[in-house]
Order: sequence, then C-alpha cells, then structure tokens
Amino acid sequence: MIFVENIFYLTLIVMGALITFYAIKVIYLYGKQLWQDKAFNMPQREIFSFIPTSKTGKLLLLFFIATNFSMHMANRQEWINKNTLHHEAKEYFATNLSLQFYRKTLSMVLPIDSLVMKPLNLFSEYLYEKGVNLLPPSDGERYYWKYYFYNYFYVRGTGYMPGNDYKNPKPITPHQTKILESAKDIIKALATKPISDPKINREKYKAYIATAEYYTTYQFVPYFEHVVAGLGDARKAAYKDEAFMDNIALFLEWTLRFQEEYHQDPSLKKEIEQETPVLGVSYYIVIRRLSEDILFKHLMDNTFSCDDNSIEIYLDAALGLVAKESPLWYMSASQQAFVKDFNYDHMYHKTILYALNQQCKRFIEYGYPSKEWIKNELPRVQEQWLNMKQEKKESFADIFKNFKHKE
Repeated sequence: MIFVENIFYLTLIVMGALITFYAIKVIYLYGKQLWQDKAFNMPQREIFSFIPTSKTGKLLLLFFIATNFSMHMANRQEWINKNTLHHEAKEYFATNLSLQFYRKTLSMVLPIDSLVMKPLNLFSEYLYEKGVNLLPPSDGERYYWKYYFYNYFYVRGTGYMPGNDYKNPKPITPHQTKILESAKDIIKALATKPISDPKINREKYKAYIATAEYYTTYQFVPYFEHVVAGLGDARKAAYKDEAFMDNIALFLEWTLRFQEEYHQDPSLKKEIEQETPVLGVSYYIVIRRLSEDILFKHLMDNTFSCDDNSIEIYLDAALGLVAKESPLWYMSASQQAFVKDFNYDHMYHKTILYALNQQCKRFIEYGYPSKEWIKNELPRVQEQWLNMKQEKKESFADIFKNFKHKE
C-alpha cells in the first residue's frame, strides 16, 4: 500500500472538510447576526473556533470522515483484486479515483483550472505520474489514466475549452494546444496500443469516443488565426492542411473499428447504447463529422466523386443516428431534439445532400434542404465555399454538373 500518499490524501480531505464546515459556519453566523442585529459583532471565540464545537458539528465531521474512508476502501477493492492487473500501479489509481470524486464535485461550480482547485490538481498529477511509471511502457492503460484524470474535465458534458469564444475567435493559446494535443494522443493510443487489463480495455471504448467527440468539436480552434470574414475561414484553412486531413482519415478508420468491435459484445453494446446512450450517439456523430469533413473537402476542391466510399459511411452514420434501433431514442426528448438540430440543420449536411441529388441522382429526404434554403442560402455557399477557384459565376446546379463523375 502507498502508505504516505494515502495518509496525505485522507489528511487533505479532512482539512478540506474542516475548511468547508468553517466557511459555512462563519457565513451562517455573520448572516444571522446581520439579519437580527443589522451589524457585525461576532465574538472572537466563534470566529476562531476552527474545529466544530457543537455535538452536531462533530457528528457531521465524523460521518464525513467515515464516508470518505469507506469510499476509498471501495475503490481499492474494485481496482486491486484478482480481476485486474498491475496492482502496484493500481494503488495510485485507486487513491486518485477517491480524490477524483472531490475534483468532480468542486469542478461543477469552479473551473478545473482555478486557483482553488490547484492543490487537488497537483496531488492528482503526482499520483498519476507515480502510477503510470509502474505500468508497462507499451501498455495503453496510461492513456486511459490521462483521459480520466486530466482530459475528462474538458471532455465531459457539452465540452469545455478554456478561453474559447466562437463569437470572437482568437489564435489558439498554449493551454488550448495542450488540451487538444493531449486529446489527440489519447485517441491515437487507445486505438493503437494494447491494454492488458481487461477492465480498462473495456472502458477504453467509452473514453475513446468521449475524447473523439470533444476533439472533433474543437478541431478547428488551431486555425482561428486564419479567421477574417468568419469562422468558415478556419475550416477552409484546416481542409487545406494535409496533416489535418490525414488525421481525419485515421480517426474515421479507428472510430468505425471501435463501433464495430463494441457491437460484437452484447453486454458492452447495452452499456454504451442503452445505459449511457450519449456515448452510443457520439459514435454516430463523430463518424458523421469526420466523413463530412472528407466530403466537403472534395466539394471545395471540385474532386467530389459518387464512387467515394465516404458517401456510404456518411449516410450510414447520418441516417443510422435516427434509425429505429438508434441509441438516440434512449435519450430524453429534449436531448433528441438538440442532437437532431445540431447534426442535420446546418449548411454542410444540406450541401452534401444537395450534391448527392444533383451529381449522383441520390435523393435523401431526411435533412434535405428546403426550396427556400436552396434559393436563399446556396448562392452564399457557392460564393464562399464551392466557387473559390472559378472566375465566372455559375448556378449552383451547374457547378455540380461540372464535377467529374467516375464511371
């Protein structure tokens, strides 16, 4: 057992509890005095009494310590047993998991990078470094740790990118670069490195897709320096970057493989698509986004082909998301509406469907643009996106007719 670290962890949590109880007490007493006497006149013995003196306060503190100790022992029992590997490293993992509970709780009201969170973050980083150094160098488990103890706080929920402002895009900061590069490393490692611990190996399918959705949400932030007329400038710059498009192709290949693999395990599929449907939906969203990037890049370059296998991948994901057996229907009605609006009601999806209809004679009804959109919005798409290299004005339909069609 990592005796010193566990003692330090328990001491840190007890001290945190004492500080919290003390702050609550001071706020309560001052608030009560102000309400009753309209003045601050608190006796010093009340203010400087750091440890609870009342019977109720002492019981609450003992209950907190006992609960924390029980949670810590439960984490140890779950992760240090005959069904897991690398037990020496898992000592640090289990302690970090206990600490993670408080980091998660506090980060609901405080930014994870705030000064108040720094002591907990530093201790978590220390436990992470000590633990991963005990893992085999080639084992991908270390990247699951990296996801769970670092990137998780940016990935969870709708995603959090410090300092990001789409209304006023600015060049990427070193902190933002660190977060995105870390996410990219996690995606690559989970997809390519073996994980010997079966429990962690099972969890990688969840960590992978959560990180992939986050990354694809913010993948254009590194190109904000190119923004002049609008955010579309960043996407255009990214599509012209060969390394960016190479990563898109790799991420798509890995995500398709992971989706196929978890589909072959009925219990894991149930976990991902029914018990945590947001993850099952994320697989469809990420595959749709990545194949959309490939197809829209081809539309921009006038290299769109009806034989491109990205078309089938795109349609499988876009239509699979709203199919009868989709994990989408395990989400709440409000979540369903948000996902459908976010993924189908935008110019990229509409433009691709219009291109398929015009060039490939494939009409897809779901999400197809309205006549009003075609009349009012397509000219803007033509000018700003698909007619970049053409000197004379042509109708949108004419552009698609001029695409080279591979027989």
